[in-house]
Amino acid sequence: MKGTKIHARLLDLGDVSPLRSQSTWYAVATAMGAEDDPVVLLLRPSSALVTLGDDSSEDLIDGTYCQQQGLPIFRRPTVGGASFLDPGQLCCYILVPKGRADELGLSTDRTSGFENLARVTISACQALGVEASMAPEGRIEAGGLGIGTIELTTLGETVCLGARLWLDVDRERLAQIEGEPPVAESPTNLVQLLSPGTGFPEVAEALMSALEAELGFELIPSMPAPPELDALLEWDDRLAVGARQLAGRTTDPQRISA
Repeated sequence: MKGTKIHARLLDLGDVSPLRSQSTWYAVATAMGAEDDPVVLLLRPSSALVTLGDDSSEDLIDGTYCQQQGLPIFRRPTVGGASFLDPGQLCCYILVPKGRADELGLSTDRTSGFENLARVTISACQALGVEASMAPEGRIEAGGLGIGTIELTTLGETVCLGARLWLDVDRERLAQIEGEPPVAESPTNLVQLLSPGTGFPEVAEALMSALEAELGFELIPSMPAPPELDALLEWDDRLAVGARQLAGRTTDPQRISA
């Protein structure tokens, strides 16, 4: 595959609701066919939320805290612990048919998958003048400061690689939900390490350029296809119902909307 461009659909969704920050990539993953091209989704949630892996106990989350903070909780269809997302984060998901992953040079092996995505993320940071590195447990750091995470999972027959860059994350909530060590002194977030005037659009552009340079992607701007839209409505309903059924009823139904 070296020297050959990999066609990949780009769904640049901008700001989306907390529900859609999850249901969109689940829908695209479950609607993906065995011979489909990879899909790259870029988004950020319009307000904060919490997610919990389908193999994790609800005891991982302080339901009272989430209720007081107005944080909806969504049960993910993938494994893993608790995650906190908010408008201060840029989320990127790379979805690849499992049968094509090796062909495209995107190994499903956790170590190799982490290395691929870390390379992309670190390259993007370097292009923005930030020296980043990979730390244990999928963390991305700059000078000891956590600036994001990467993860690899599967959903059905689709390999899912995800990256979150913490441009201006709420550190107090992040510490409460994920156990990320609090940061008492400046810089407290990635945005403070960037040049003045550099924000989400510039970081997103750097990330897309790194995907093309490091993974050989040719990104083709696209919109969700009809099967993906059908799956999206199903996932909207499934996640909303699941959130209401979580122990403690920690989610206000009025906040669960597309």
